[in-house]
Amino acid sequence: MKLESSSAAVDVKTNMQMPTIKAELAQDKLHKMWDLLQSPYRDPIASLIREYVSNCFDSHIEAGVNTPVYVTLEEDQSSWYWACEDFGVGLSPDRCKNVFMKYLNSTKEETNNQIGAFGMGSKSGLGYTDVVHIRTRFDGTEYKYMLHKTTDAPTLALVDSCPTDKCNGTQIKIYLKDNWDERDKFEKRTRQQLTYFDNIHYAESLKHLNKDFVVYKGKNFWVKPSCALDGMHLVIGKVAYPINWENIGLERVDLNVALSFNIGDLPVIFTREDIRYTDEAVRKIKDKITAAQLEIIQLATPENKEIHSLYEYKTLVSGRAQVTFSDEYSMVLPENLSNQIDLKGVNYSPNPYINKRCLDFSNNTNKDGIDNLFSRILSNQRKLYNGRNLACNWYNASDKYRKTSTNSKNQHVKILMDEPSDPRKNRFIANKFSSYGDLFTDNRENLKLDDYKYSLKLRKDNKETWRHQIQWFQKWADDNFELFFDHKYSDIEVPEEFEKSAKVGATRVIVGSDEIRYKAYRETENTKWADDLLVTSDLIKSKVSDLIKKPNVIWSTRDNENGLKCTYRLFKNLKCFGTTLFISVAKKDVEVMELLEEENSNIVSLDNWYLSENDLFECFVFFSKYGNLVSKFIKHSIFRKPLYIPYESYAKHVDHYMNRIPNEFKEHLLKIFKLQGKELQMDKFPALTSWYKDEAIVESTCKKLKIYAENKQAKAMIAIKMFPNRPVSSHYRSLKSYLLINNL
Repeated sequence: MKLESSSAAVDVKTNMQMPTIKAELAQDKLHKMWDLLQSPYRDPIASLIREYVSNCFDSHIEAGVNTPVYVTLEEDQSSWYWACEDFGVGLSPDRCKNVFMKYLNSTKEETNNQIGAFGMGSKSGLGYTDVVHIRTRFDGTEYKYMLHKTTDAPTLALVDSCPTDKCNGTQIKIYLKDNWDERDKFEKRTRQQLTYFDNIHYAESLKHLNKDFVVYKGKNFWVKPSCALDGMHLVIGKVAYPINWENIGLERVDLNVALSFNIGDLPVIFTREDIRYTDEAVRKIKDKITAAQLEIIQLATPENKEIHSLYEYKTLVSGRAQVTFSDEYSMVLPENLSNQIDLKGVNYSPNPYINKRCLDFSNNTNKDGIDNLFSRILSNQRKLYNGRNLACNWYNASDKYRKTSTNSKNQHVKILMDEPSDPRKNRFIANKFSSYGDLFTDNRENLKLDDYKYSLKLRKDNKETWRHQIQWFQKWADDNFELFFDHKYSDIEVPEEFEKSAKVGATRVIVGSDEIRYKAYRETENTKWADDLLVTSDLIKSKVSDLIKKPNVIWSTRDNENGLKCTYRLFKNLKCFGTTLFISVAKKDVEVMELLEEENSNIVSLDNWYLSENDLFECFVFFSKYGNLVSKFIKHSIFRKPLYIPYESYAKHVDHYMNRIPNEFKEHLLKIFKLQGKELQMDKFPALTSWYKDEAIVESTCKKLKIYAENKQAKAMIAIKMFPNRPVSSHYRSLKSYLLINNL
């Protein structure tokens, strides 16, 4: 690298006679200077890797060879070591004496084709260790040296020399310190410092880096998908440097690209660990940032305004545009750059009427849009957990319910349930594929117009486009439906060998004399009002034959005890307890209970009970949504009540019930109800809603007429007059004023 020349002298003109004193080194303190020169680096490991590998590349350039530089991290009879080797010019004895061991002396200071210039890098290993091992071959002779520290200057000692028929080249070998994390440090620093060195062969414990040479180069920037540096940075030649944003007076640019500079474009400090932020350097960096951003925006701007890919269109209009460098890698642009892309005339060809709002995922949620609609046709009702077909752990307060959709990052195996669940197959899936899995059912035929209106954001002013948009989505969903899954449940076949091994593993035999232990739940003796569940359990030892005879049994594992207690309270508060027995069993008895559940309709797991059709679960949802309306309806009698109000008898228990169940559990129940695609039987509620609206109108009218609540007769007459066709309660039919009102 060419070095900038500085003025040799500065003339100071004055009429005064001034004595001058030149600075010089104290000869008796030279050891201090040597200490500084031997350990000048802020990060010694990073520096020696960068300097020695750079020297290897410079040697190849000087020799005119294109052979890969060899870098390794391995162990010999002595210890672990890091080494790099080139196959360039080698080191002659004269070069060792007059260049290698001379500080500030370099063969590269007059060219920008090579990286070095300061004559420091050859000694950089001494910043980490006391001894650097060097093996070099030059013109038929192999030399072995030891570069080591002394009390004054570093010393190069010739250890051995012998004839060789191998090509010229040099190896640098550094033994690692005996620290437990030293290998990790060298591996991390090697990956960071050599990010953009593209002609290296890694060996031994570094060989996984051989797959890491992909670099995409633009006019003003480079992009490496596996770059270990965060955000925008610099690359000079092949060496990467972070940007000191404070020094250049700009906000940090959150874009994982390297601004590309040639060797010599920017000045560096003498240790080459950082650049010098001169005024000229700052100007060049700012100009390069602007040029790189404009280039990236241009690359992200679609050439063809008619876009056929929904994903590409979505990223554009949602402010998360991408630059696609290959089929394997795309870079997402920050919002400030995405917003500068010219989208005039950009159109999604398959559905030109699509509302951009349904593609907006800038807040990283799936509450709206295409992904939401697609998640609706994939009813994720259950999970596989260690071979068990379960619902999500919605009753566990520490577990957050997650709805899977097209952009899910869930790594669980995804299975389309196109046939009924089979316990044996579930255990095989857990053994063969994964202990965890998401089980999906096809819900495409159950979509309604409201689903499309909500997710596609269909507007009333463009009804003529609805059919086209819905048909487009249906085709898109059909084309992508099966691509979402890892396996179809029906395609998975259980081998006979697994069937046999599974039967052998079922050591317990369910017979009349077989015993089983479980915890049975009951109301605690504590009568004090509290926010806890007030539910306890007793350990019961019973025969399986006796358990089968119970009218109703809801069971789960002891890990799910909180869910059992909450469900017990649900039954108790709503006066639906009956003869239901709530139990928890040990994990070793899970298989027994699953087999009992398959053979007996009165036994059901807690998860399956919530997935089944039951009025109690619907009652809970009703109270959550319409409890207030029901309570008001019961307290008033202006209008005739409908013949039947669902769950009216339970309304008085609402407050008591709600105050005794944890909020987390209630929220999970509502999510499970929605997930199952269930809806309340709204045909039972029109009278309620109609009364509520009419009652509000009557109250408003009475207020304007200054008719107060205690004047029930006047209120009744207003109601009859305003709604003559409404059936009124029998209480008001007996009023004499009834005939008068109707004869007005």
